[in-house]
Amino acid sequence: MTCFRIASALTIPVLLLVAPTAYWVIAAVFVIASLTDYLDGYLARRLDQQTRLGAVLDTIADKILVCIVLIVVVGGLEERSWIMLPACLIIAREFLVSALRELEGAGVSGHAVTKIAKWKAAVQMCALFLLLLGCATGGGMESWLVVAGVFTIWLAAAMTVMSGLDYFRKARATQFMEQPND
Repeated sequence: MTCFRIASALTIPVLLLVAPTAYWVIAAVFVIASLTDYLDGYLARRLDQQTRLGAVLDTIADKILVCIVLIVVVGGLEERSWIMLPACLIIAREFLVSALRELEGAGVSGHAVTKIAKWKAAVQMCALFLLLLGCATGGGMESWLVVAGVFTIWLAAAMTVMSGLDYFRKARATQFMEQPND
C-alpha cells in the first residue's frame, strides 16, 4: 500500500500534464491514497507486520504525497498567495523532521507518533482535498471550497509547526543533540 501511495503521488502531476483540468480525478486519487495511509497502518498493527523499512517508507510516502499535492494546489489556485506561506511551512517541517530522524539513526525515530502529529496529518489531508476541489471548481476565492481549504491549510500549518517543535523538543532531550565529549 505504501508503494501504491508513492505511485499515486507521482501520477498526480502526470495527470495535470495530460489534462490540465483533471482536478476531480486528482482529488479522487488523493483521497484513495490518503485512505491507504490509514489502512496500511491499521493492518500493519492489527497483523503485527510492522517493520523498520515499512515505517521509513510510510513516512516518505506521506511526505511525497503531501508535498506534491501542495505544489499542485499552489499552481492551481488563482489566489495562491493565501496558501504560499502555510505550504512552505509544511514542506520545511517535513524536511526538518526527516533530517532529525536521520540524525537519530537509520532514518527511524525512537519517538512515538504523537496525537498532534496524527491530527496534523488528518487536517492536512482535509485541507488538501478541499483545495483540490476548489481547483476543480475554478480556483478562485469566491468558491467556498477554496475559502474553507485556505482556512484549513492555515490550521494544518499551525499544527505542523506545533508538532515539529514538539518533535525537536523531545529530540533535544536525547543524546544526539548534545556536544560530543572530548
